[in-house]
Amino acid sequence: PQATLEAAAKILESLDIDLGDLARHMDGETTTHTTVAEYLPTARAAASPACSEKYDYYWRLLSEGDSRCPCTCEACVDTRSVAECACGSEGHHFDPARRGLEEGATYPGMGDKSVAKVSTADIEVAAGWAQALAMKRNTVRARKRDLRGRHPRHDDGRSAKESFIRAARNFLTTACGDPGVPVSVNVAGGVAIPNRRAIEARHLDAEQLVELWEATLSGGEDPELDALLFWGQLELGARRSGLLNLTVADLDWANSTVRLHEKGGTSVNQPASRALIEELLGHVLERSDAAARGTTIEQVLAGEATIRVLTPALHYRRSKDGTPRRLTRRRFDTLWNRLRATLPWADQAGVRGHDLRRTGGVMIERIAGYPVARRWLRHDDGDVTGTYVDARPEDVARAHRIFVGEVGPTQMACSQFCQRRVATGV
Repeated sequence: PQATLEAAAKILESLDIDLGDLARHMDGETTTHTTVAEYLPTARAAASPACSEKYDYYWRLLSEGDSRCPCTCEACVDTRSVAECACGSEGHHFDPARRGLEEGATYPGMGDKSVAKVSTADIEVAAGWAQALAMKRNTVRARKRDLRGRHPRHDDGRSAKESFIRAARNFLTTACGDPGVPVSVNVAGGVAIPNRRAIEARHLDAEQLVELWEATLSGGEDPELDALLFWGQLELGARRSGLLNLTVADLDWANSTVRLHEKGGTSVNQPASRALIEELLGHVLERSDAAARGTTIEQVLAGEATIRVLTPALHYRRSKDGTPRRLTRRRFDTLWNRLRATLPWADQAGVRGHDLRRTGGVMIERIAGYPVARRWLRHDDGDVTGTYVDARPEDVARAHRIFVGEVGPTQMACSQFCQRRVATGV
């Protein structure tokens, strides 16, 4: 009878038993359930180092949950658990319905849940928690910035929600390709990525560039390294990864190019001034073991000295025992945190290294037009019309020569940086 079947279905559901698993068991097959927590190390191992670093927090949230109160009101900023929530008895502080969360609840995670039984609804709920907790973190940071007299930044947690969904998709994509896990559909693919906030196009004018450049040279414990990062991002339009992946082999002084290896595994020869290339060579000779001590730039360029070309181009200062120390991503954060703390207008605008790349792109576009700027920025935006009017490498090189020779900021960087090295003997 129908009533009996419905009752049986409810019992199976209450026991978290899948009908397919029950049928396989009746046929004598062994059924195993890999939980989210058990599969997480496998997903981590399958991901690239960059992907693992980016998604690790969200994977842990997916598996372990978070016991913090999600409320973002001032009374709850410092609470670590829902039991301490200062507004648990007064719901007007927190609007749970707006984010699809239950008031007074915490997110338990899905660590004990079978990977095969994770649903689209589970991912949607977890993504809502990721957004709510990101908003709480932003409230904490905003208060700290306010206490230091710095301008607060507003964040609605949308980027955290997007990152969580992408992390879940990555996790379940790995599971779908694993024959040991009975998952054939990536349910996270059914969760919509939130629309990104419109970002106001921001490029810097000459006066702002001068202020940033002077602040770069006049502070910090390693202004020479910071200046090279600034210069490289402006003149090359380089992303962080492009500078981090730079090696001696990528510096082509004869042809005035630098080969950038950036996101998506792309590599491209970018026009560069010989002044910048010489400074990068001098930097690597001073701070690494790429060549014998005392080797000069002139000897390298003349082919009179051997240099190990796979040596990274950018380094921190040597350690006390003289060991070279390769540059890491954290240096970019250190530089731009310092510049924002030094210049109030930069802090209020949230200026970052990527704005130098934007600025260079705007200057190139005004010199040579949109197709050349798109190629200089290395954008692949799927613009079919652009393929008909696409720029050639020589077009980009011509615009770059004008950029570094006639536009103030990069010429200023070349001359001032060289003058500083001569004056300090670096």
